[in-house]
Amino acid sequence: MLDLDAPILPGRGAAGIHLGDRLEDVLRASAGLFTEARVGNACLCDPWSTSVFRSASVDLSHRDGRVSQITVHNGYRGRLHGAVGLGSTPAEIARAIGPWEEVDADVYGIACLPGLAFGVAGWFVTAAHPGLRTAPIREIAVFAPDELGEPGGSSESGESGARDGAP
Repeated sequence: MLDLDAPILPGRGAAGIHLGDRLEDVLRASAGLFTEARVGNACLCDPWSTSVFRSASVDLSHRDGRVSQITVHNGYRGRLHGAVGLGSTPAEIARAIGPWEEVDADVYGIACLPGLAFGVAGWFVTAAHPGLRTAPIREIAVFAPDELGEPGGSSESGESGARDGAP
């Protein structure tokens, strides 16, 4: 069932799995590829998930027996809009798709794509750090933005933190 070349679809799915799919069906079709880890707040964007099912390249979080987040990492080859994927950089996202912003500590989103977040290799004190623009993306998560809060929203000051990749 896992398709490591499937496109990344913000707010919809990745790896041939769709948000809302029955977890039991996905696990059965994946024939033992996933191992459950019961770790509190283990998911990039779904703090309500009590456990995550991990595989070598895809992690699934769930609520009420349904897939609520899909995170791709390591050997995943699928692309977002055919342009960026794992190993791409925030600067490449800004050029190919649009501005990005920090939505939580070391979690970034693309302003025009609700339902998607990404993490990069390394740790950066602020989103303005010059090294962040060229840090390779190490994981990408898709989730339902209406349930989990969506990147691209406004801050309390009414201004977006979107960045175009410029220093």
